[in-house]
Formats: sequence, C-alpha cells, structure tokens
Amino acid sequence: MIRLVLRRVFGAEGVGVLVLVLICLGGAGAGATGTERLRDNAIVILGGSYQERVGLAGQLFHAGRAPLVVVADDGVRRGWSQRYQRNLYSVERIREALVRLGVPPGAIVALPYYKSGTVWDALAVRKYLLAHRITHAIIVTSDYHARRAAWILRRVLPPEITFSIAPARTLHDRFFLPATELLKSIYYYGRYGLFPLPHLPE
Repeated sequence: MIRLVLRRVFGAEGVGVLVLVLICLGGAGAGATGTERLRDNAIVILGGSYQERVGLAGQLFHAGRAPLVVVADDGVRRGWSQRYQRNLYSVERIREALVRLGVPPGAIVALPYYKSGTVWDALAVRKYLLAHRITHAIIVTSDYHARRAAWILRRVLPPEITFSIAPARTLHDRFFLPATELLKSIYYYGRYGLFPLPHLPE
C-alpha cells in the first residue's frame, strides 16, 4: 500500500531516489558514537524574552543533549540587582538563572555583544560555532519567534552546521508579541531575503 502511494506521488524512478535518500540519511553518522556526536552539539539561547527560554535550555542540558550552553548577548539591561548594585544585562541574568538550575558555570558561554537583533545573534552564533568546530546547534527561543529565527539561521549558517529549534512557550502577552513578530518577520524577509546579510564589526 505504501509503495503504491509513493509510486503515484513520485513515480517509479522517484521512489527509487527517495529510498536511496532515506538509506543515506539513516546511515549518516554511523561511524560516530552517540557520545562523540553530542560532543559536537551546543545549546544556544537567542536574545530576547529569556525567562521562558532559560528553563527549557536547562532541561535540555540535564537531558544530555549538549555539553555546552551558548548565550547570545542582546545588549539589553534587565533591572536592578541588589547583589551587584547595578542593572544587569540579559546575558548576566541568564547565566545566573542557568547556574541556579544546576548548569555548571564552566558549561556556559556568553557571546560578545555586537548589535541587538536576531540577525546579529545568528551572526555571533555562526562565528562561535565555526571557531569551535561545533556542527549542530539546538536553538532555544520563544515559540512566537521560532519561525523567523529558523529562517535567518538558514541564511546565516554554512551547510556544515545543522540546527534544530526548541521553542519555549512564551510567558508573556500571547497577542501583542506575535503581532509584533509578524511585522518584524515582514521586515526580515524583505531586508535579508532581497539584500546581502550584514557583517560583524571587527
């Protein structure tokens, strides 16, 4: 039955090609153990509404999905800290929250701040992953932001780096933020879909 459906959809030759592709995909990575593959992974928290993203990143880390949590720096200050007597940046808040969740400080990497925006996060992530030969990133972001994040990452990351999206359910306004995200997506598809991507400052 399945073969008949495939023949009708893809044709006789198409079925052969499809089967070959599935066999190749099934064999990909067969020469590496699970531990070796995980060593090449990193969990990446994108900048923005970090509260819901931190918890999911902590869960993924403790589930053994990657040995490292990389945090993009959006350059935004997030309120006064009585402990430090100053306003902390998002990246500092995220680090503190991850440590409270049991992630070792040595497993947390804060990326440099370049500019604020998803495209700049993606460029900073690409630079780090390439420099450290990390071949797969688990991207943690809010659910409303997942589609645009995936789109810009497909444009920014080279073919040798794959990624998956881990969307965290937003804890904030579930009407205003998605509506704002729609406007941002329209801008991104026009700006970065039709024109060259920016470059990180030296």
